[in-house]
Amino acid sequence: MDNIAVTMGLMLGFALASFYFQRFTSRGEVQISITKTNIEIKYLKQPILSNKPDRVISLTDIESYKYQPDKNFDLFKLTLKDQTELYFYHYSSFTGDDFAKLVIDFPKLAATYNRHQEKITFDKTTKEQDKPTGIIREKTIFEGKTGLFLAGIAIVFITTFIYLMATNQVKAPSGGVGLVASISGATFFLGQYFKYRNKRD
Repeated sequence: MDNIAVTMGLMLGFALASFYFQRFTSRGEVQISITKTNIEIKYLKQPILSNKPDRVISLTDIESYKYQPDKNFDLFKLTLKDQTELYFYHYSSFTGDDFAKLVIDFPKLAATYNRHQEKITFDKTTKEQDKPTGIIREKTIFEGKTGLFLAGIAIVFITTFIYLMATNQVKAPSGGVGLVASISGATFFLGQYFKYRNKRD
């Protein structure tokens, strides 16, 4: 019995050490500044083995952007017209930065830029194929058929788990805390699905 306890303790310690090692060695710090004409990216601190260069990107070079919230790591992504993709992941529980401001301000900037582009193309002499394109919002996983399918699975999972709890087929130590922990991912996904399913670009 003592050997089992020691083994379990070592496994738990190894799991915790791995989690914190990965967390602190994969963290970075990025400063993103946006103006009416461009977006400037400065990598103030980079993860181990990463050496990304700072860059200034003109809005005319951006094809699309994507903001996708997540229970653990939110995603902000830029796709350039040369098909370069820039990914920025943000730990959802960390609130000591301006990430929330970025995901609010950039769509506004894109909308303003797109309106400006529309005014340019209003000239009747402009050929259809020469019209500049605006910055597109890329859809999230919560939208479309994939989101609907996963939302259905989440509903089935939550309903089944609640039924098992109500009929005492799931025993302690699960309890109320276990229920919340088990279905938190599914409830998060459902909340985002209903938020985004009728979202317009």
